[in-house]
Amino acid sequence: MMSLFVTYIKNKKRKLFLLLVLILLNSLSLIPIPYLTKYLVDVVLLEGKYDEIWLYISIITVIIGLQLVFGRINVKFSAYFFQEFLYDIRKIYLKTIFLLMM
Repeated sequence: MMSLFVTYIKNKKRKLFLLLVLILLNSLSLIPIPYLTKYLVDVVLLEGKYDEIWLYISIITVIIGLQLVFGRINVKFSAYFFQEFLYDIRKIYLKTIFLLMM
């Protein structure tokens, strides 16, 4: 089973690379949110710099939007990638079974 997966990965290097890039982008989009909210609370709200509040709220909103987009694309692409792998395994096993029956 593992050899089939390794063979499949070797044949689909570009799709695997794209999947890894999507996972990386999704993970990187999670990093700045805690720092921005900390700055928003510590500097903007506690020190009373209310003129900067909309800038940080809009940046947080854009980052959350990017998280949603990257997450959705990642889920769809990974589901497609692994469903294609399962389809190929089924095709190989059914072909083997039919050849053994003849």
